[in-house]
Amino acid sequence: MSMFNNKEDPREKNIQFSNSTVEGAMGSEQHCRSARGFRSSQGGGGDVSFSVKPSYVVSERNVSGHTDPISCLKFSPDGKLLASASVDSSVRIWDAVEFKIDKSLIGHKLGLSEVAWSSDSRLLVTASDDKTLKVWDVNSGSCIKTLVGHSNYVFSCDFNIDSTLIVSGSYDCSVRLWTVEGGMCAEVLEGHKEGVTCVRFNPEGTLVVSSSYDKTCRIWNIQTGNCLKYLIAKSAVSFAAFPPKERGCVLFSSLDSVIRVWRYDDAKDKVGSSSISATIVKRFKGHSTSEWCITLNLMTSGEAKWLVSGSENDASIFIWNYETGEMVQKLADEHAGEVLAVACHPTQNIIASADLSDDAFRVWKTYKEV
Repeated sequence: MSMFNNKEDPREKNIQFSNSTVEGAMGSEQHCRSARGFRSSQGGGGDVSFSVKPSYVVSERNVSGHTDPISCLKFSPDGKLLASASVDSSVRIWDAVEFKIDKSLIGHKLGLSEVAWSSDSRLLVTASDDKTLKVWDVNSGSCIKTLVGHSNYVFSCDFNIDSTLIVSGSYDCSVRLWTVEGGMCAEVLEGHKEGVTCVRFNPEGTLVVSSSYDKTCRIWNIQTGNCLKYLIAKSAVSFAAFPPKERGCVLFSSLDSVIRVWRYDDAKDKVGSSSISATIVKRFKGHSTSEWCITLNLMTSGEAKWLVSGSENDASIFIWNYETGEMVQKLADEHAGEVLAVACHPTQNIIASADLSDDAFRVWKTYKEV
């Protein structure tokens, strides 16, 4: 599951962003085999009230309800709830005001890698080491669908904008599309050579981006199943998503401790051509990630954008100015292990974070501008 690093055992991999035109290669290919978050609050971001620089301080310490480390944290799009997924195979639903447990979702047989909310905050999909995904009715706490088809650990999942489709990525190297109503696999997207670490829909729900340990990002047309573009990075790609309100770009993180923005619509290649230089338009440096895959979040406030990431070696959280690449705050001294799970509230100045050292999460708030 996505709580672990990328050495040897596939379970030990964690899933969860100066202009130049190097860093990777890009090409296009046609590939289709029939059968087969980035919404604002899930790996996307929400509206927050600071306008100059954020100034976060810890508000809640050791919010505990699991028996093993937390692999993923996601606020609901309406901002009322927080979902936490854990190695203990359960999901806890917390109210996002007092951070008390509202519900527990029990049903998976092995640990969880990721969760994703539907756009109306009514459904939750969970990805697990037990090779399945489950769709939950959050109000009742009941599992309404189990999605079966992957042959290895499921690392990542996301809903499309109208919550009719789910995309999943697995260590079996495949990306799958599922219908929410029927719970059936609608299409399998094949092309990755190693485990898929992250999958996300674009805001319109017409494209999917996937990242992999094979050092590539791929962009898929979900209507045809074709891989439209791909980027070849220098190291395993651990996270990828379409930034909101920034068409033609993909935000991705790789295991060289650099977060980048790839402008894929600048490509001059044709379908089927050989790889060419990719256009990398932004880089963010400062955090560490060489073994573990770190969750990213993008917050927006009017014209201001802030990128938030955990860090591997220094047990910290980094906040960057998305436009300039400047690191504007480092949240340290509260975590004791690798900070792999970070979630940003869609409308308030709240960050939730979790690390591998315990079974709890922390809550951060900003009370003033600096």
